[in-house]
Amino acid sequence: MIARDEITDLLRLEVDAIVEPAARQALQLLLIDPIPLRCTWDYGEWEPGREGVTFACWKLARDIRSGLAIVHCEDGFGPKCPYGLVWDQDQTPSTGPDSSWFRTFREAVADVLGMPPVLFNLE
Repeated sequence: MIARDEITDLLRLEVDAIVEPAARQALQLLLIDPIPLRCTWDYGEWEPGREGVTFACWKLARDIRSGLAIVHCEDGFGPKCPYGLVWDQDQTPSTGPDSSWFRTFREAVADVLGMPPVLFNLE
């Protein structure tokens, strides 16, 4: 798991890339101070003989309306898509399907908010 100051810097770069006022305003309602948590890997053994694996992640945002949180995780889908959507009410949420993981924080936010990706400088 990367250090808190590193995830804060990454998050700041992602937020700064959003120039559309409506998108920035919507995002501000979701952001939280990064919180460490563990997410379970539900796709069988991560390594031979290792079942029930959990990964260290950072919770970065939460959407009370949908019950989803946006997390950053370097493991699981993380190397390619480190930003994922997980159920916020779960103490140890599942990493869920690969379709819930994104290359950028902005992609995850656009998905949670149901807003066009262009508002987040993604197209």
